[in-house]
Amino acid sequence: MKKQQTLSAINKVGIFAASLFVTAVAAYLYSPTFGSHATEADVNVNINVGEVLTMGVNSDTLNLVAAINSFTHGSINVSAQTNNVYGYTLAIEDVDSNTDLAHTDMNISDAISSAFTGAKTSSEMGDNTWGFSIDETNYYKIPTVGNPVAVKRTTSANATTYETTVVDFGVKVGSSLTSGTYTDVVKFTAYVNGHDRKPTEVDPKNIDGTSYSYDACLDARYVSNGILTDPRDGTEYTVKSLPDGQCWMTQNLRLANMTIDSTNSDMPAGMSYTVAAKSNMISPSYTSGSVMDGTWGGGGGAPGESKDFGVLYNYYAATAGTGGSDLASGTAVASICPKGWRLPTSSAEYDNLVTLYDGDSSKLLGFIYSEGLGLTRHGIAYNGSWINVFADGPYWTATSLTSNTTDYYNRGTSILSTYDRISKSIGGAIRCIAK
Repeated sequence: MKKQQTLSAINKVGIFAASLFVTAVAAYLYSPTFGSHATEADVNVNINVGEVLTMGVNSDTLNLVAAINSFTHGSINVSAQTNNVYGYTLAIEDVDSNTDLAHTDMNISDAISSAFTGAKTSSEMGDNTWGFSIDETNYYKIPTVGNPVAVKRTTSANATTYETTVVDFGVKVGSSLTSGTYTDVVKFTAYVNGHDRKPTEVDPKNIDGTSYSYDACLDARYVSNGILTDPRDGTEYTVKSLPDGQCWMTQNLRLANMTIDSTNSDMPAGMSYTVAAKSNMISPSYTSGSVMDGTWGGGGGAPGESKDFGVLYNYYAATAGTGGSDLASGTAVASICPKGWRLPTSSAEYDNLVTLYDGDSSKLLGFIYSEGLGLTRHGIAYNGSWINVFADGPYWTATSLTSNTTDYYNRGTSILSTYDRISKSIGGAIRCIAK
């Protein structure tokens, strides 16, 4: 596991002051390895690029000066950079089990404690207490060694730019405290995340002390116990947190024969749209919506692959009337997803999933047949024909390319692939992502 640490010593100086001393540990690197294999004229060259994680602080000392019966605070900027595709977690903890700011004169027993519970604003902090904050409003106790608290979590690489996290330290001084210098040492550590978004050897708690779930679906609207219940018609869909850090529907949308608006759907205020009733076929149109029953009665399909493809929509219907021929390029402003959910912005969001599976689409395809994304090969419905069932499965995105074509993603027989464009008039499926 790659990690990098920063040690910080916090002192009380002058009448009441604090100093933060920081030293940085060099990043751990994997040396690139090269391998090749040749058979006749074919040569496969593999390059293993090691993970790199670096971090630093804007200053190795934080000086605070506080008057009697007052609160004072100051911040340290912690910057981190990694090429790890899953991002990093930045955590804070004390270097030992004693989180007090202790007087430098060992004969003085006075201390500034950091043992309170919950979040405290500056006005709520008790006399002779101190803590840290990431919003300069809510302060938390300093965690003891071995119990790190995450102050930042990322979900992707930032290989070209350092990301800065501002960590604020606040001290409330009471009238009974002896003057002098008080000090403690805290440590910042940055860890690379694994494919499940957890650091590979540690699991820092949330800033409020609770365990981090790494489950994007827990906070998604209308979701309970892994089930999204669409309040518009009561239909239930399975959902899953995937390695991109997002909560995805893992079944195709099945909404039909209903008027929706901004109170229950992903569309701007004041808009409404009537989703048509299910028909036997998609009507080829760029200016009106059409939907089709996606239940396939024929044979075929891989073992375990459902023949219930939900509902298929032309693009005008999928975008609640905002992606018609008048949208020559850009992003449709609405969709028929439930409120708080959206269409994938572009096929890049699907591509990102393949990247997170080591760039191997076959792994994601295998995932489809279990509890994963579950993309279907529902074929193409257009102008009285339903073709390529169990061979292709186009999925809509919010990106329009021309008046009559749009960006989309295809679930094929053996690969997942992006196509430049597809006609807005065909029947495609919808997967929604929690906002």
